[in-house]
Amino acid sequence: MRLIAKNVIKSYKGYKPLCYINAEEVLVFKQMRFYIFSLQKEEFDYLCDLPANIKCRMLSKLRICQRIFRLEPRTAILVKENLCLVSFSGGVYLLDIEAKNVLKVHEYREGMSNVLSFTKISNLRTVDDGIYYGDYFTNSYKEPVGIYKYNEKQGIFKQIFKFSQGEINHIHQIVEDKCRDRVWIFTGDSGDAAAIWYTEDNFKSINKILGQSQLYRACKAFVVEKGLIYATDTPLEQNYIRLLKIKDSEIEEQNLAEINGSSVYGTYVGGKFIWSTTVEPQNGEKSKLLHLLSYRRGLGIKTWNSEVIEYDYKNKSIQVVNSYKKDIYPMGLCQLGSVMFIENEFQSGRLISYGSALKKIDNVMMVRQ
Repeated sequence: MRLIAKNVIKSYKGYKPLCYINAEEVLVFKQMRFYIFSLQKEEFDYLCDLPANIKCRMLSKLRICQRIFRLEPRTAILVKENLCLVSFSGGVYLLDIEAKNVLKVHEYREGMSNVLSFTKISNLRTVDDGIYYGDYFTNSYKEPVGIYKYNEKQGIFKQIFKFSQGEINHIHQIVEDKCRDRVWIFTGDSGDAAAIWYTEDNFKSINKILGQSQLYRACKAFVVEKGLIYATDTPLEQNYIRLLKIKDSEIEEQNLAEINGSSVYGTYVGGKFIWSTTVEPQNGEKSKLLHLLSYRRGLGIKTWNSEVIEYDYKNKSIQVVNSYKKDIYPMGLCQLGSVMFIENEFQSGRLISYGSALKKIDNVMMVRQ
């Protein structure tokens, strides 16, 4: 893949975008405070503070401490008008934009700091509407892993399914499929835990269709008419953008392109699928400390750059549109090098991204028209 000329991008230092709240406004975060960013006016309006102790507030003033202690939300999702769920430091917070307040409504299981993503499901015949997430923590011993649904009336999350001991490490993504009237579940990480599952009975049961290969390890998949398209997420071997053509019980697999690293984040804007590659360390260090301080890339990480990749599904063309080099700080301790995106459910045509642990764009929100 060749690197094409970079698009004109407007940058905003210090702000992390979390989710759209309507077609023209975005919820953003800066140093323990929520703001509403107007895309049209290019202005930030203070909303409210995130509940935190004095220690966290002091540490959040320094970017290096934000990174080491993970003092920013991972993700958020719009539940309905003026209500958002935000994942931060071991729990989920309900943010009421109109009332300008935020309340912790859920505590993650022990050992889990943040969900990788929330999923909104609506208008399927086979699965109830709602906001869902799956357990995401290291889980080296493959303890039971749960899937949870937000009960809006009660304001709590309830577990609706549990993978048994030894099945998986954690859940990467839950994907709504209106074409096939089912929900997909992508799991990781090692051995037969790297797999693709689905449910068609409201999570009463979950069926595995593919597994036991890093080719099925993915964090960001999209539904297309023919099946599923995704980028693999493995530091262990070559990564790809892949297409699964699904017809009844038959599946045809196709590698569409090689990419230069694992991929955690992606979005869909302007008729194109967009993913970023991640700069991450190799597995297998002798101690946790060595892993935190490691400067050795995984075998599947071909470059020190996080690349933003656009795939035009209709024209079957792929391009690297931006490339950002990892900064000098160790990957395990001070975060992996990556470009994050927020979901564009309002289809505004804008690409909103955020740089993490990358030179020149660390802690920078970027808006591409």
